[in-house]
Amino acid sequence: MSKSKGNFYTLEDIIERGFSPMDFRILLLSAHYRSQMNFTWESLEQAKKNKETLLNTFSRISNLSPEKNVHTAFDGKKELENIRLAFQDDLNSPEALSLALEFSKQLNGIIDKNEDINQSSLLSVFEHIFFLFGLRKEIFFIPEEVKTLAEKRKYARETKDYQESDRLRDALSALGYRIEDTPDNTYQIKKI
Repeated sequence: MSKSKGNFYTLEDIIERGFSPMDFRILLLSAHYRSQMNFTWESLEQAKKNKETLLNTFSRISNLSPEKNVHTAFDGKKELENIRLAFQDDLNSPEALSLALEFSKQLNGIIDKNEDINQSSLLSVFEHIFFLFGLRKEIFFIPEEVKTLAEKRKYARETKDYQESDRLRDALSALGYRIEDTPDNTYQIKKI
């Protein structure tokens, strides 16, 4: 990298392009520390998507109703151990990240099928994953005001009051959140 060739970037440049420092952290973790990494905006975009995959899965688990907390159901402990082992194998962060993303995909499939999970265990597993990857977990918690607006929007949609539903969606957007409806008549709240 050199300034004269125009391929020198600072963290401020990355932020100006709409990426967060955590996106950059995931990008760095996607390459082994012993190998040279070729920085591209496309690879940073993929890192951002990978981060959002983990965040969205955590959000889905958090937003499930408490009756989904079945202690004998899928708990993710074996998957967490595999992620830890990858880190212990010469700090193989690309393998650990790949395993975390595969675990996230598997868990989303279980949730989509409305199968039981051990919600409390899975939330703990994700806290460990966030710790291992150095992600800040405080950004994942959704304020009560946002949850209340989302529930009101869900009710408006159920009663076919689409004008109120649109108004509430806009109110959520003004607070920095978007809501995505799912096929099973639930929703996901995402930070914009």
